[in-house]
Amino acid sequence: MPEAKPLTVDYSQEGGALQVLPRLPLLSSHQFGWDGILVQYHQQPAWETLEHCHAQHVIGIRHLQGEQIANAEFVIVPANSPHKDLWQQETDFILFSVEPRHIAQIAHESVDGDRIELKSYIGMCDSMIYQIGRLFQLELKSNGLGSRLYADSLTTALSIQLLRNYSTREQLIKEYTNGLSKYKLQQAIAYINDNLTEDLSLQAIASQLQMSVYYFARLFKQSMGVTPHQYVIHQRVQRAEMLLKQQKKVSISEVAFQVGFAHQSHLSRHFKRILGVTPKEICQQ
Repeated sequence: MPEAKPLTVDYSQEGGALQVLPRLPLLSSHQFGWDGILVQYHQQPAWETLEHCHAQHVIGIRHLQGEQIANAEFVIVPANSPHKDLWQQETDFILFSVEPRHIAQIAHESVDGDRIELKSYIGMCDSMIYQIGRLFQLELKSNGLGSRLYADSLTTALSIQLLRNYSTREQLIKEYTNGLSKYKLQQAIAYINDNLTEDLSLQAIASQLQMSVYYFARLFKQSMGVTPHQYVIHQRVQRAEMLLKQQKKVSISEVAFQVGFAHQSHLSRHFKRILGVTPKEICQQ
């Protein structure tokens, strides 16, 4: 008789983790609709999984606490690779499940090579992926406060790090110089400013310029000195400052919504960080 195939776990399906784990994740990015990646934060009891495969590339980091990277355990399970796991006490971990198409797209944009495969890995977590894990964990805890553009930036950074250090063949990451052309930069800035109230994504902006996501993100930062996400935050704060000065009767929460922030506290945090004053202090001037 033919050997039975292992169970395939699809993390893109809500509740998919229950196919191999006893509990649902404490936090999940399902409701945020991030492109190409699902992020979950788990606390699971001692457990031994069945042998299974994943429909996505799965990256796990255990013991993601503070800056204690030396204690972190790092696992990469490529899509469709048989896998089973065992831990003997309750543990916490963050899982990234990255769509193979997303890795393939980033690879096409950023490396020389016609075939990309991630390798299985268990060992110490490198500092870059650990920090990306920490930032994603904070983003889950803030209920997706940082926007789709922020998640896109983290996902791109994660994908490049995986391609650079954890593919089956050494990859030469393409480096781009000289930034965007004057026309392309003006085009990007105009699109961002016209759509500040939208949940902007790297893909949406890059598509307007008929460029790849990786290429656009790298060249935009070279031209502007900040990432697309950082630029969008600055533009929203500046527009909020203008509205607060011009529309004294409009509430801070209304202004936050008008410029694309999730809510008032999100605006206030960035407003204070960038301008050194709070929205309330601007209103009182």
